[in-house]
Amino acid sequence: MEFVNLKFVRINNGNSCETDGSTLLDYHNLKMLEPIIVDDLLKLNNEEGNVLLYEQYLKKGFLLAPMRRRSEEKKTKTTNFPARVLLEITSKCNLKCVMCPRNVLKRPQIHMSKEVVLKCINEIDDHGVEGLWLYNIGEALLHPDFKEIFEHCQNKKNLGSIWLSTNGQSIDVEMMDLLIQSNLTFFNFSINAMKAQTYRLISPEGDYDILTSNFCKFLEKKKKFNRFGTTPWLRVQMVEQPQVITEIDLFLNEYAKKAEILSINMLEGFSQNVSQNVGYAKIRQHKLEKSCNRIKRDDCFIFSDGEVAFCDTDFNHEMSIGNIYNSTIEQIWSGSKHRNYELLNKQGRLEDIEMCRNCLDYDL
Repeated sequence: MEFVNLKFVRINNGNSCETDGSTLLDYHNLKMLEPIIVDDLLKLNNEEGNVLLYEQYLKKGFLLAPMRRRSEEKKTKTTNFPARVLLEITSKCNLKCVMCPRNVLKRPQIHMSKEVVLKCINEIDDHGVEGLWLYNIGEALLHPDFKEIFEHCQNKKNLGSIWLSTNGQSIDVEMMDLLIQSNLTFFNFSINAMKAQTYRLISPEGDYDILTSNFCKFLEKKKKFNRFGTTPWLRVQMVEQPQVITEIDLFLNEYAKKAEILSINMLEGFSQNVSQNVGYAKIRQHKLEKSCNRIKRDDCFIFSDGEVAFCDTDFNHEMSIGNIYNSTIEQIWSGSKHRNYELLNKQGRLEDIEMCRNCLDYDL
């Protein structure tokens, strides 16, 4: 669930509201609020009820409020290309977090070749998408050609909102400067804990002091370049899981004024393939109708070895719908395999698919 600092929500004239919100609700009460609707640039949707809700939160002096992102101008959707692409430029990572499906990854942990990455970006730009994620499983900043790949994106016009994420362990000052002064839309900083000892339970190979130090450096630079309160939005996140359940309010208190967006991510069960996550995922409230939000959003996952899937639950691509080394994205997306999964979802027949039958994350 995402929460926005109301100070940075943009209203009709495109400016953010001058507010000194000081009331910070705890997580339990915060997530009970109705979310305000904004677009990816945090511009407030101007529907009357949404504007009234936003004004109500301002009058109550709320610092944070839940938000739901919804673009006012949707990409003109064609039937043969995804709306959102998650391009896994690397499956390598310098951490092994306990909740991550990398712990049961069967496919190679490799960097996608620069040439293939650039080819994908060119095709994505040719068609136009709502968003491009330059990561999936893996730390994108570890790719040896990351800088060249990222700069290639700067010359494109149709990539939609560009997302990047880091675990904060290996980002240097030069990279911070590059990202802050770019057309990056969202930059995730995965904090995941509020105490060093808790962080070690989640990311045993990680260094909590390095993580928090790099976050502070990034925030200082964002302010130095006068980019605090504008893109790239600093989106600080943690995963709601048993180890940190008592630290979520500490997280909200610490980062409410240090980031534009805070996110408490639900712990995914990944079709019950990540055993540690299953119990917690089972107790979540689920929609009764099993209908996949990822298919509805038209998400496309391109893994570092070139295999393509419609869902991150298939992180070992056992139900691959194609490979970009021998087909274009358009050819794969318009192919019979993908069309069949779309049809089954529309017909309410996800139970026909073994992976989907076991899924606990279909409504995330």
